[in-house]
Amino acid sequence: MVGAHRQGNGRNLGGPLQFRNALDIGYRWASGVEAGLGADHRSNAGLDRPNPGLNTIYLFASIPLD
Repeated sequence: MVGAHRQGNGRNLGGPLQFRNALDIGYRWASGVEAGLGADHRSNAGLDRPNPGLNTIYLFASIPLD
């Protein structure tokens, strides 16, 4: 996925153009509830300097309301 980044008070990702790779694994129960684990990596692919990258590991859940 390609996205735009604007430098704020947080980490300097090196440029406005960022690329994201992600892998999620999860399970959906018959009731429609979903839960899982994911990981992603974001970087500017060496187009700008610095190119520190950002790695994230996360949990996710979804509960249907109807």
